[in-house]
Amino acid sequence: MNNNLSDDDFWNMLEVAEESVNTQTEKSVSSLKERIDQFSINESKSIEELKMMQARKRKMAAQAITAERKARNHRLFKLGEIVERVLERNITNEDIGKFETFLTEQEQCDKRLSRVMNKDCNYDK
Repeated sequence: MNNNLSDDDFWNMLEVAEESVNTQTEKSVSSLKERIDQFSINESKSIEELKMMQARKRKMAAQAITAERKARNHRLFKLGEIVERVLERNITNEDIGKFETFLTEQEQCDKRLSRVMNKDCNYDK
């Protein structure tokens, strides 16, 4: 084994080593740039998905509000139906004010309505 290298051989080996390092560096940089580009694409997709989920959330919240409003309206219609059946006529705006006054005074006097509405009891007793 000959340990003596000529100057030309040394410089050739050095040049090959430098080219190898440069090639590996270029591949590494290229790979990193590709990975960065992939992250950017994934980030864009994630932002779009987030916007879609936020839109779905807003839509669901609106649907919940609509459902609550419909349920409340239904209860109010049923209550109005009961009042009209008891009065045996259609109620008027004046009747609504009188009914509110009546309920307020009843509650202040004996709290009977609260007891009946808050307990599971038979009112006929």
